[in-house]
Amino acid sequence: MNIFVATSARDAVLEKYGDDCCLLLEKIAELENTNLVFGAYFCGLMGKTYEIFKKHRKRIIGVAPETCKDDFSKVPCDEEILTTSSMTRLETIYEKSDILLFLPGGIGTYSELFACLEEMKSNPGKKIILYNVDFFFSPMLEEMYHLYQEGLLEQNLGEYILISNSKEEIIEKIKESVENE
Repeated sequence: MNIFVATSARDAVLEKYGDDCCLLLEKIAELENTNLVFGAYFCGLMGKTYEIFKKHRKRIIGVAPETCKDDFSKVPCDEEILTTSSMTRLETIYEKSDILLFLPGGIGTYSELFACLEEMKSNPGKKIILYNVDFFFSPMLEEMYHLYQEGLLEQNLGEYILISNSKEEIIEKIKESVENE
């Protein structure tokens, strides 16, 4: 089961949300048959994610645009994929992943989230999980609900992705997916 973890590579996110997110990531990495797909960067919570999965001897698939190929020297992966752009990077991540887990992050994380939501329309079958730790994503979720109320979204976001602030619920959903694979 390939799990993409989207999060920030900035240390500010690691300082504020790191302990809680790292506990979740530890539990995920302890599950059998879980591999990491990630953006192949070594800082912040993204770097910590890499370290946790590496410590648990999990298979790691790094996907980065060619302009960032030197980053692989700091985060060697079992499979290193270079893409021509950040757009093709995200396409590759989506294709390689069974589950897409979103942790607090900035514009890159939001960009990845919205692109994956849009891709689900034409290429369904992926499980998207939003870890709303300390209600980080709540302002965005309010905006998405507003779009739904205005008729600009066919479904309320919570109807087709898991939005949770419970590590236990997220672990259970991932465990179910691994067992049903």
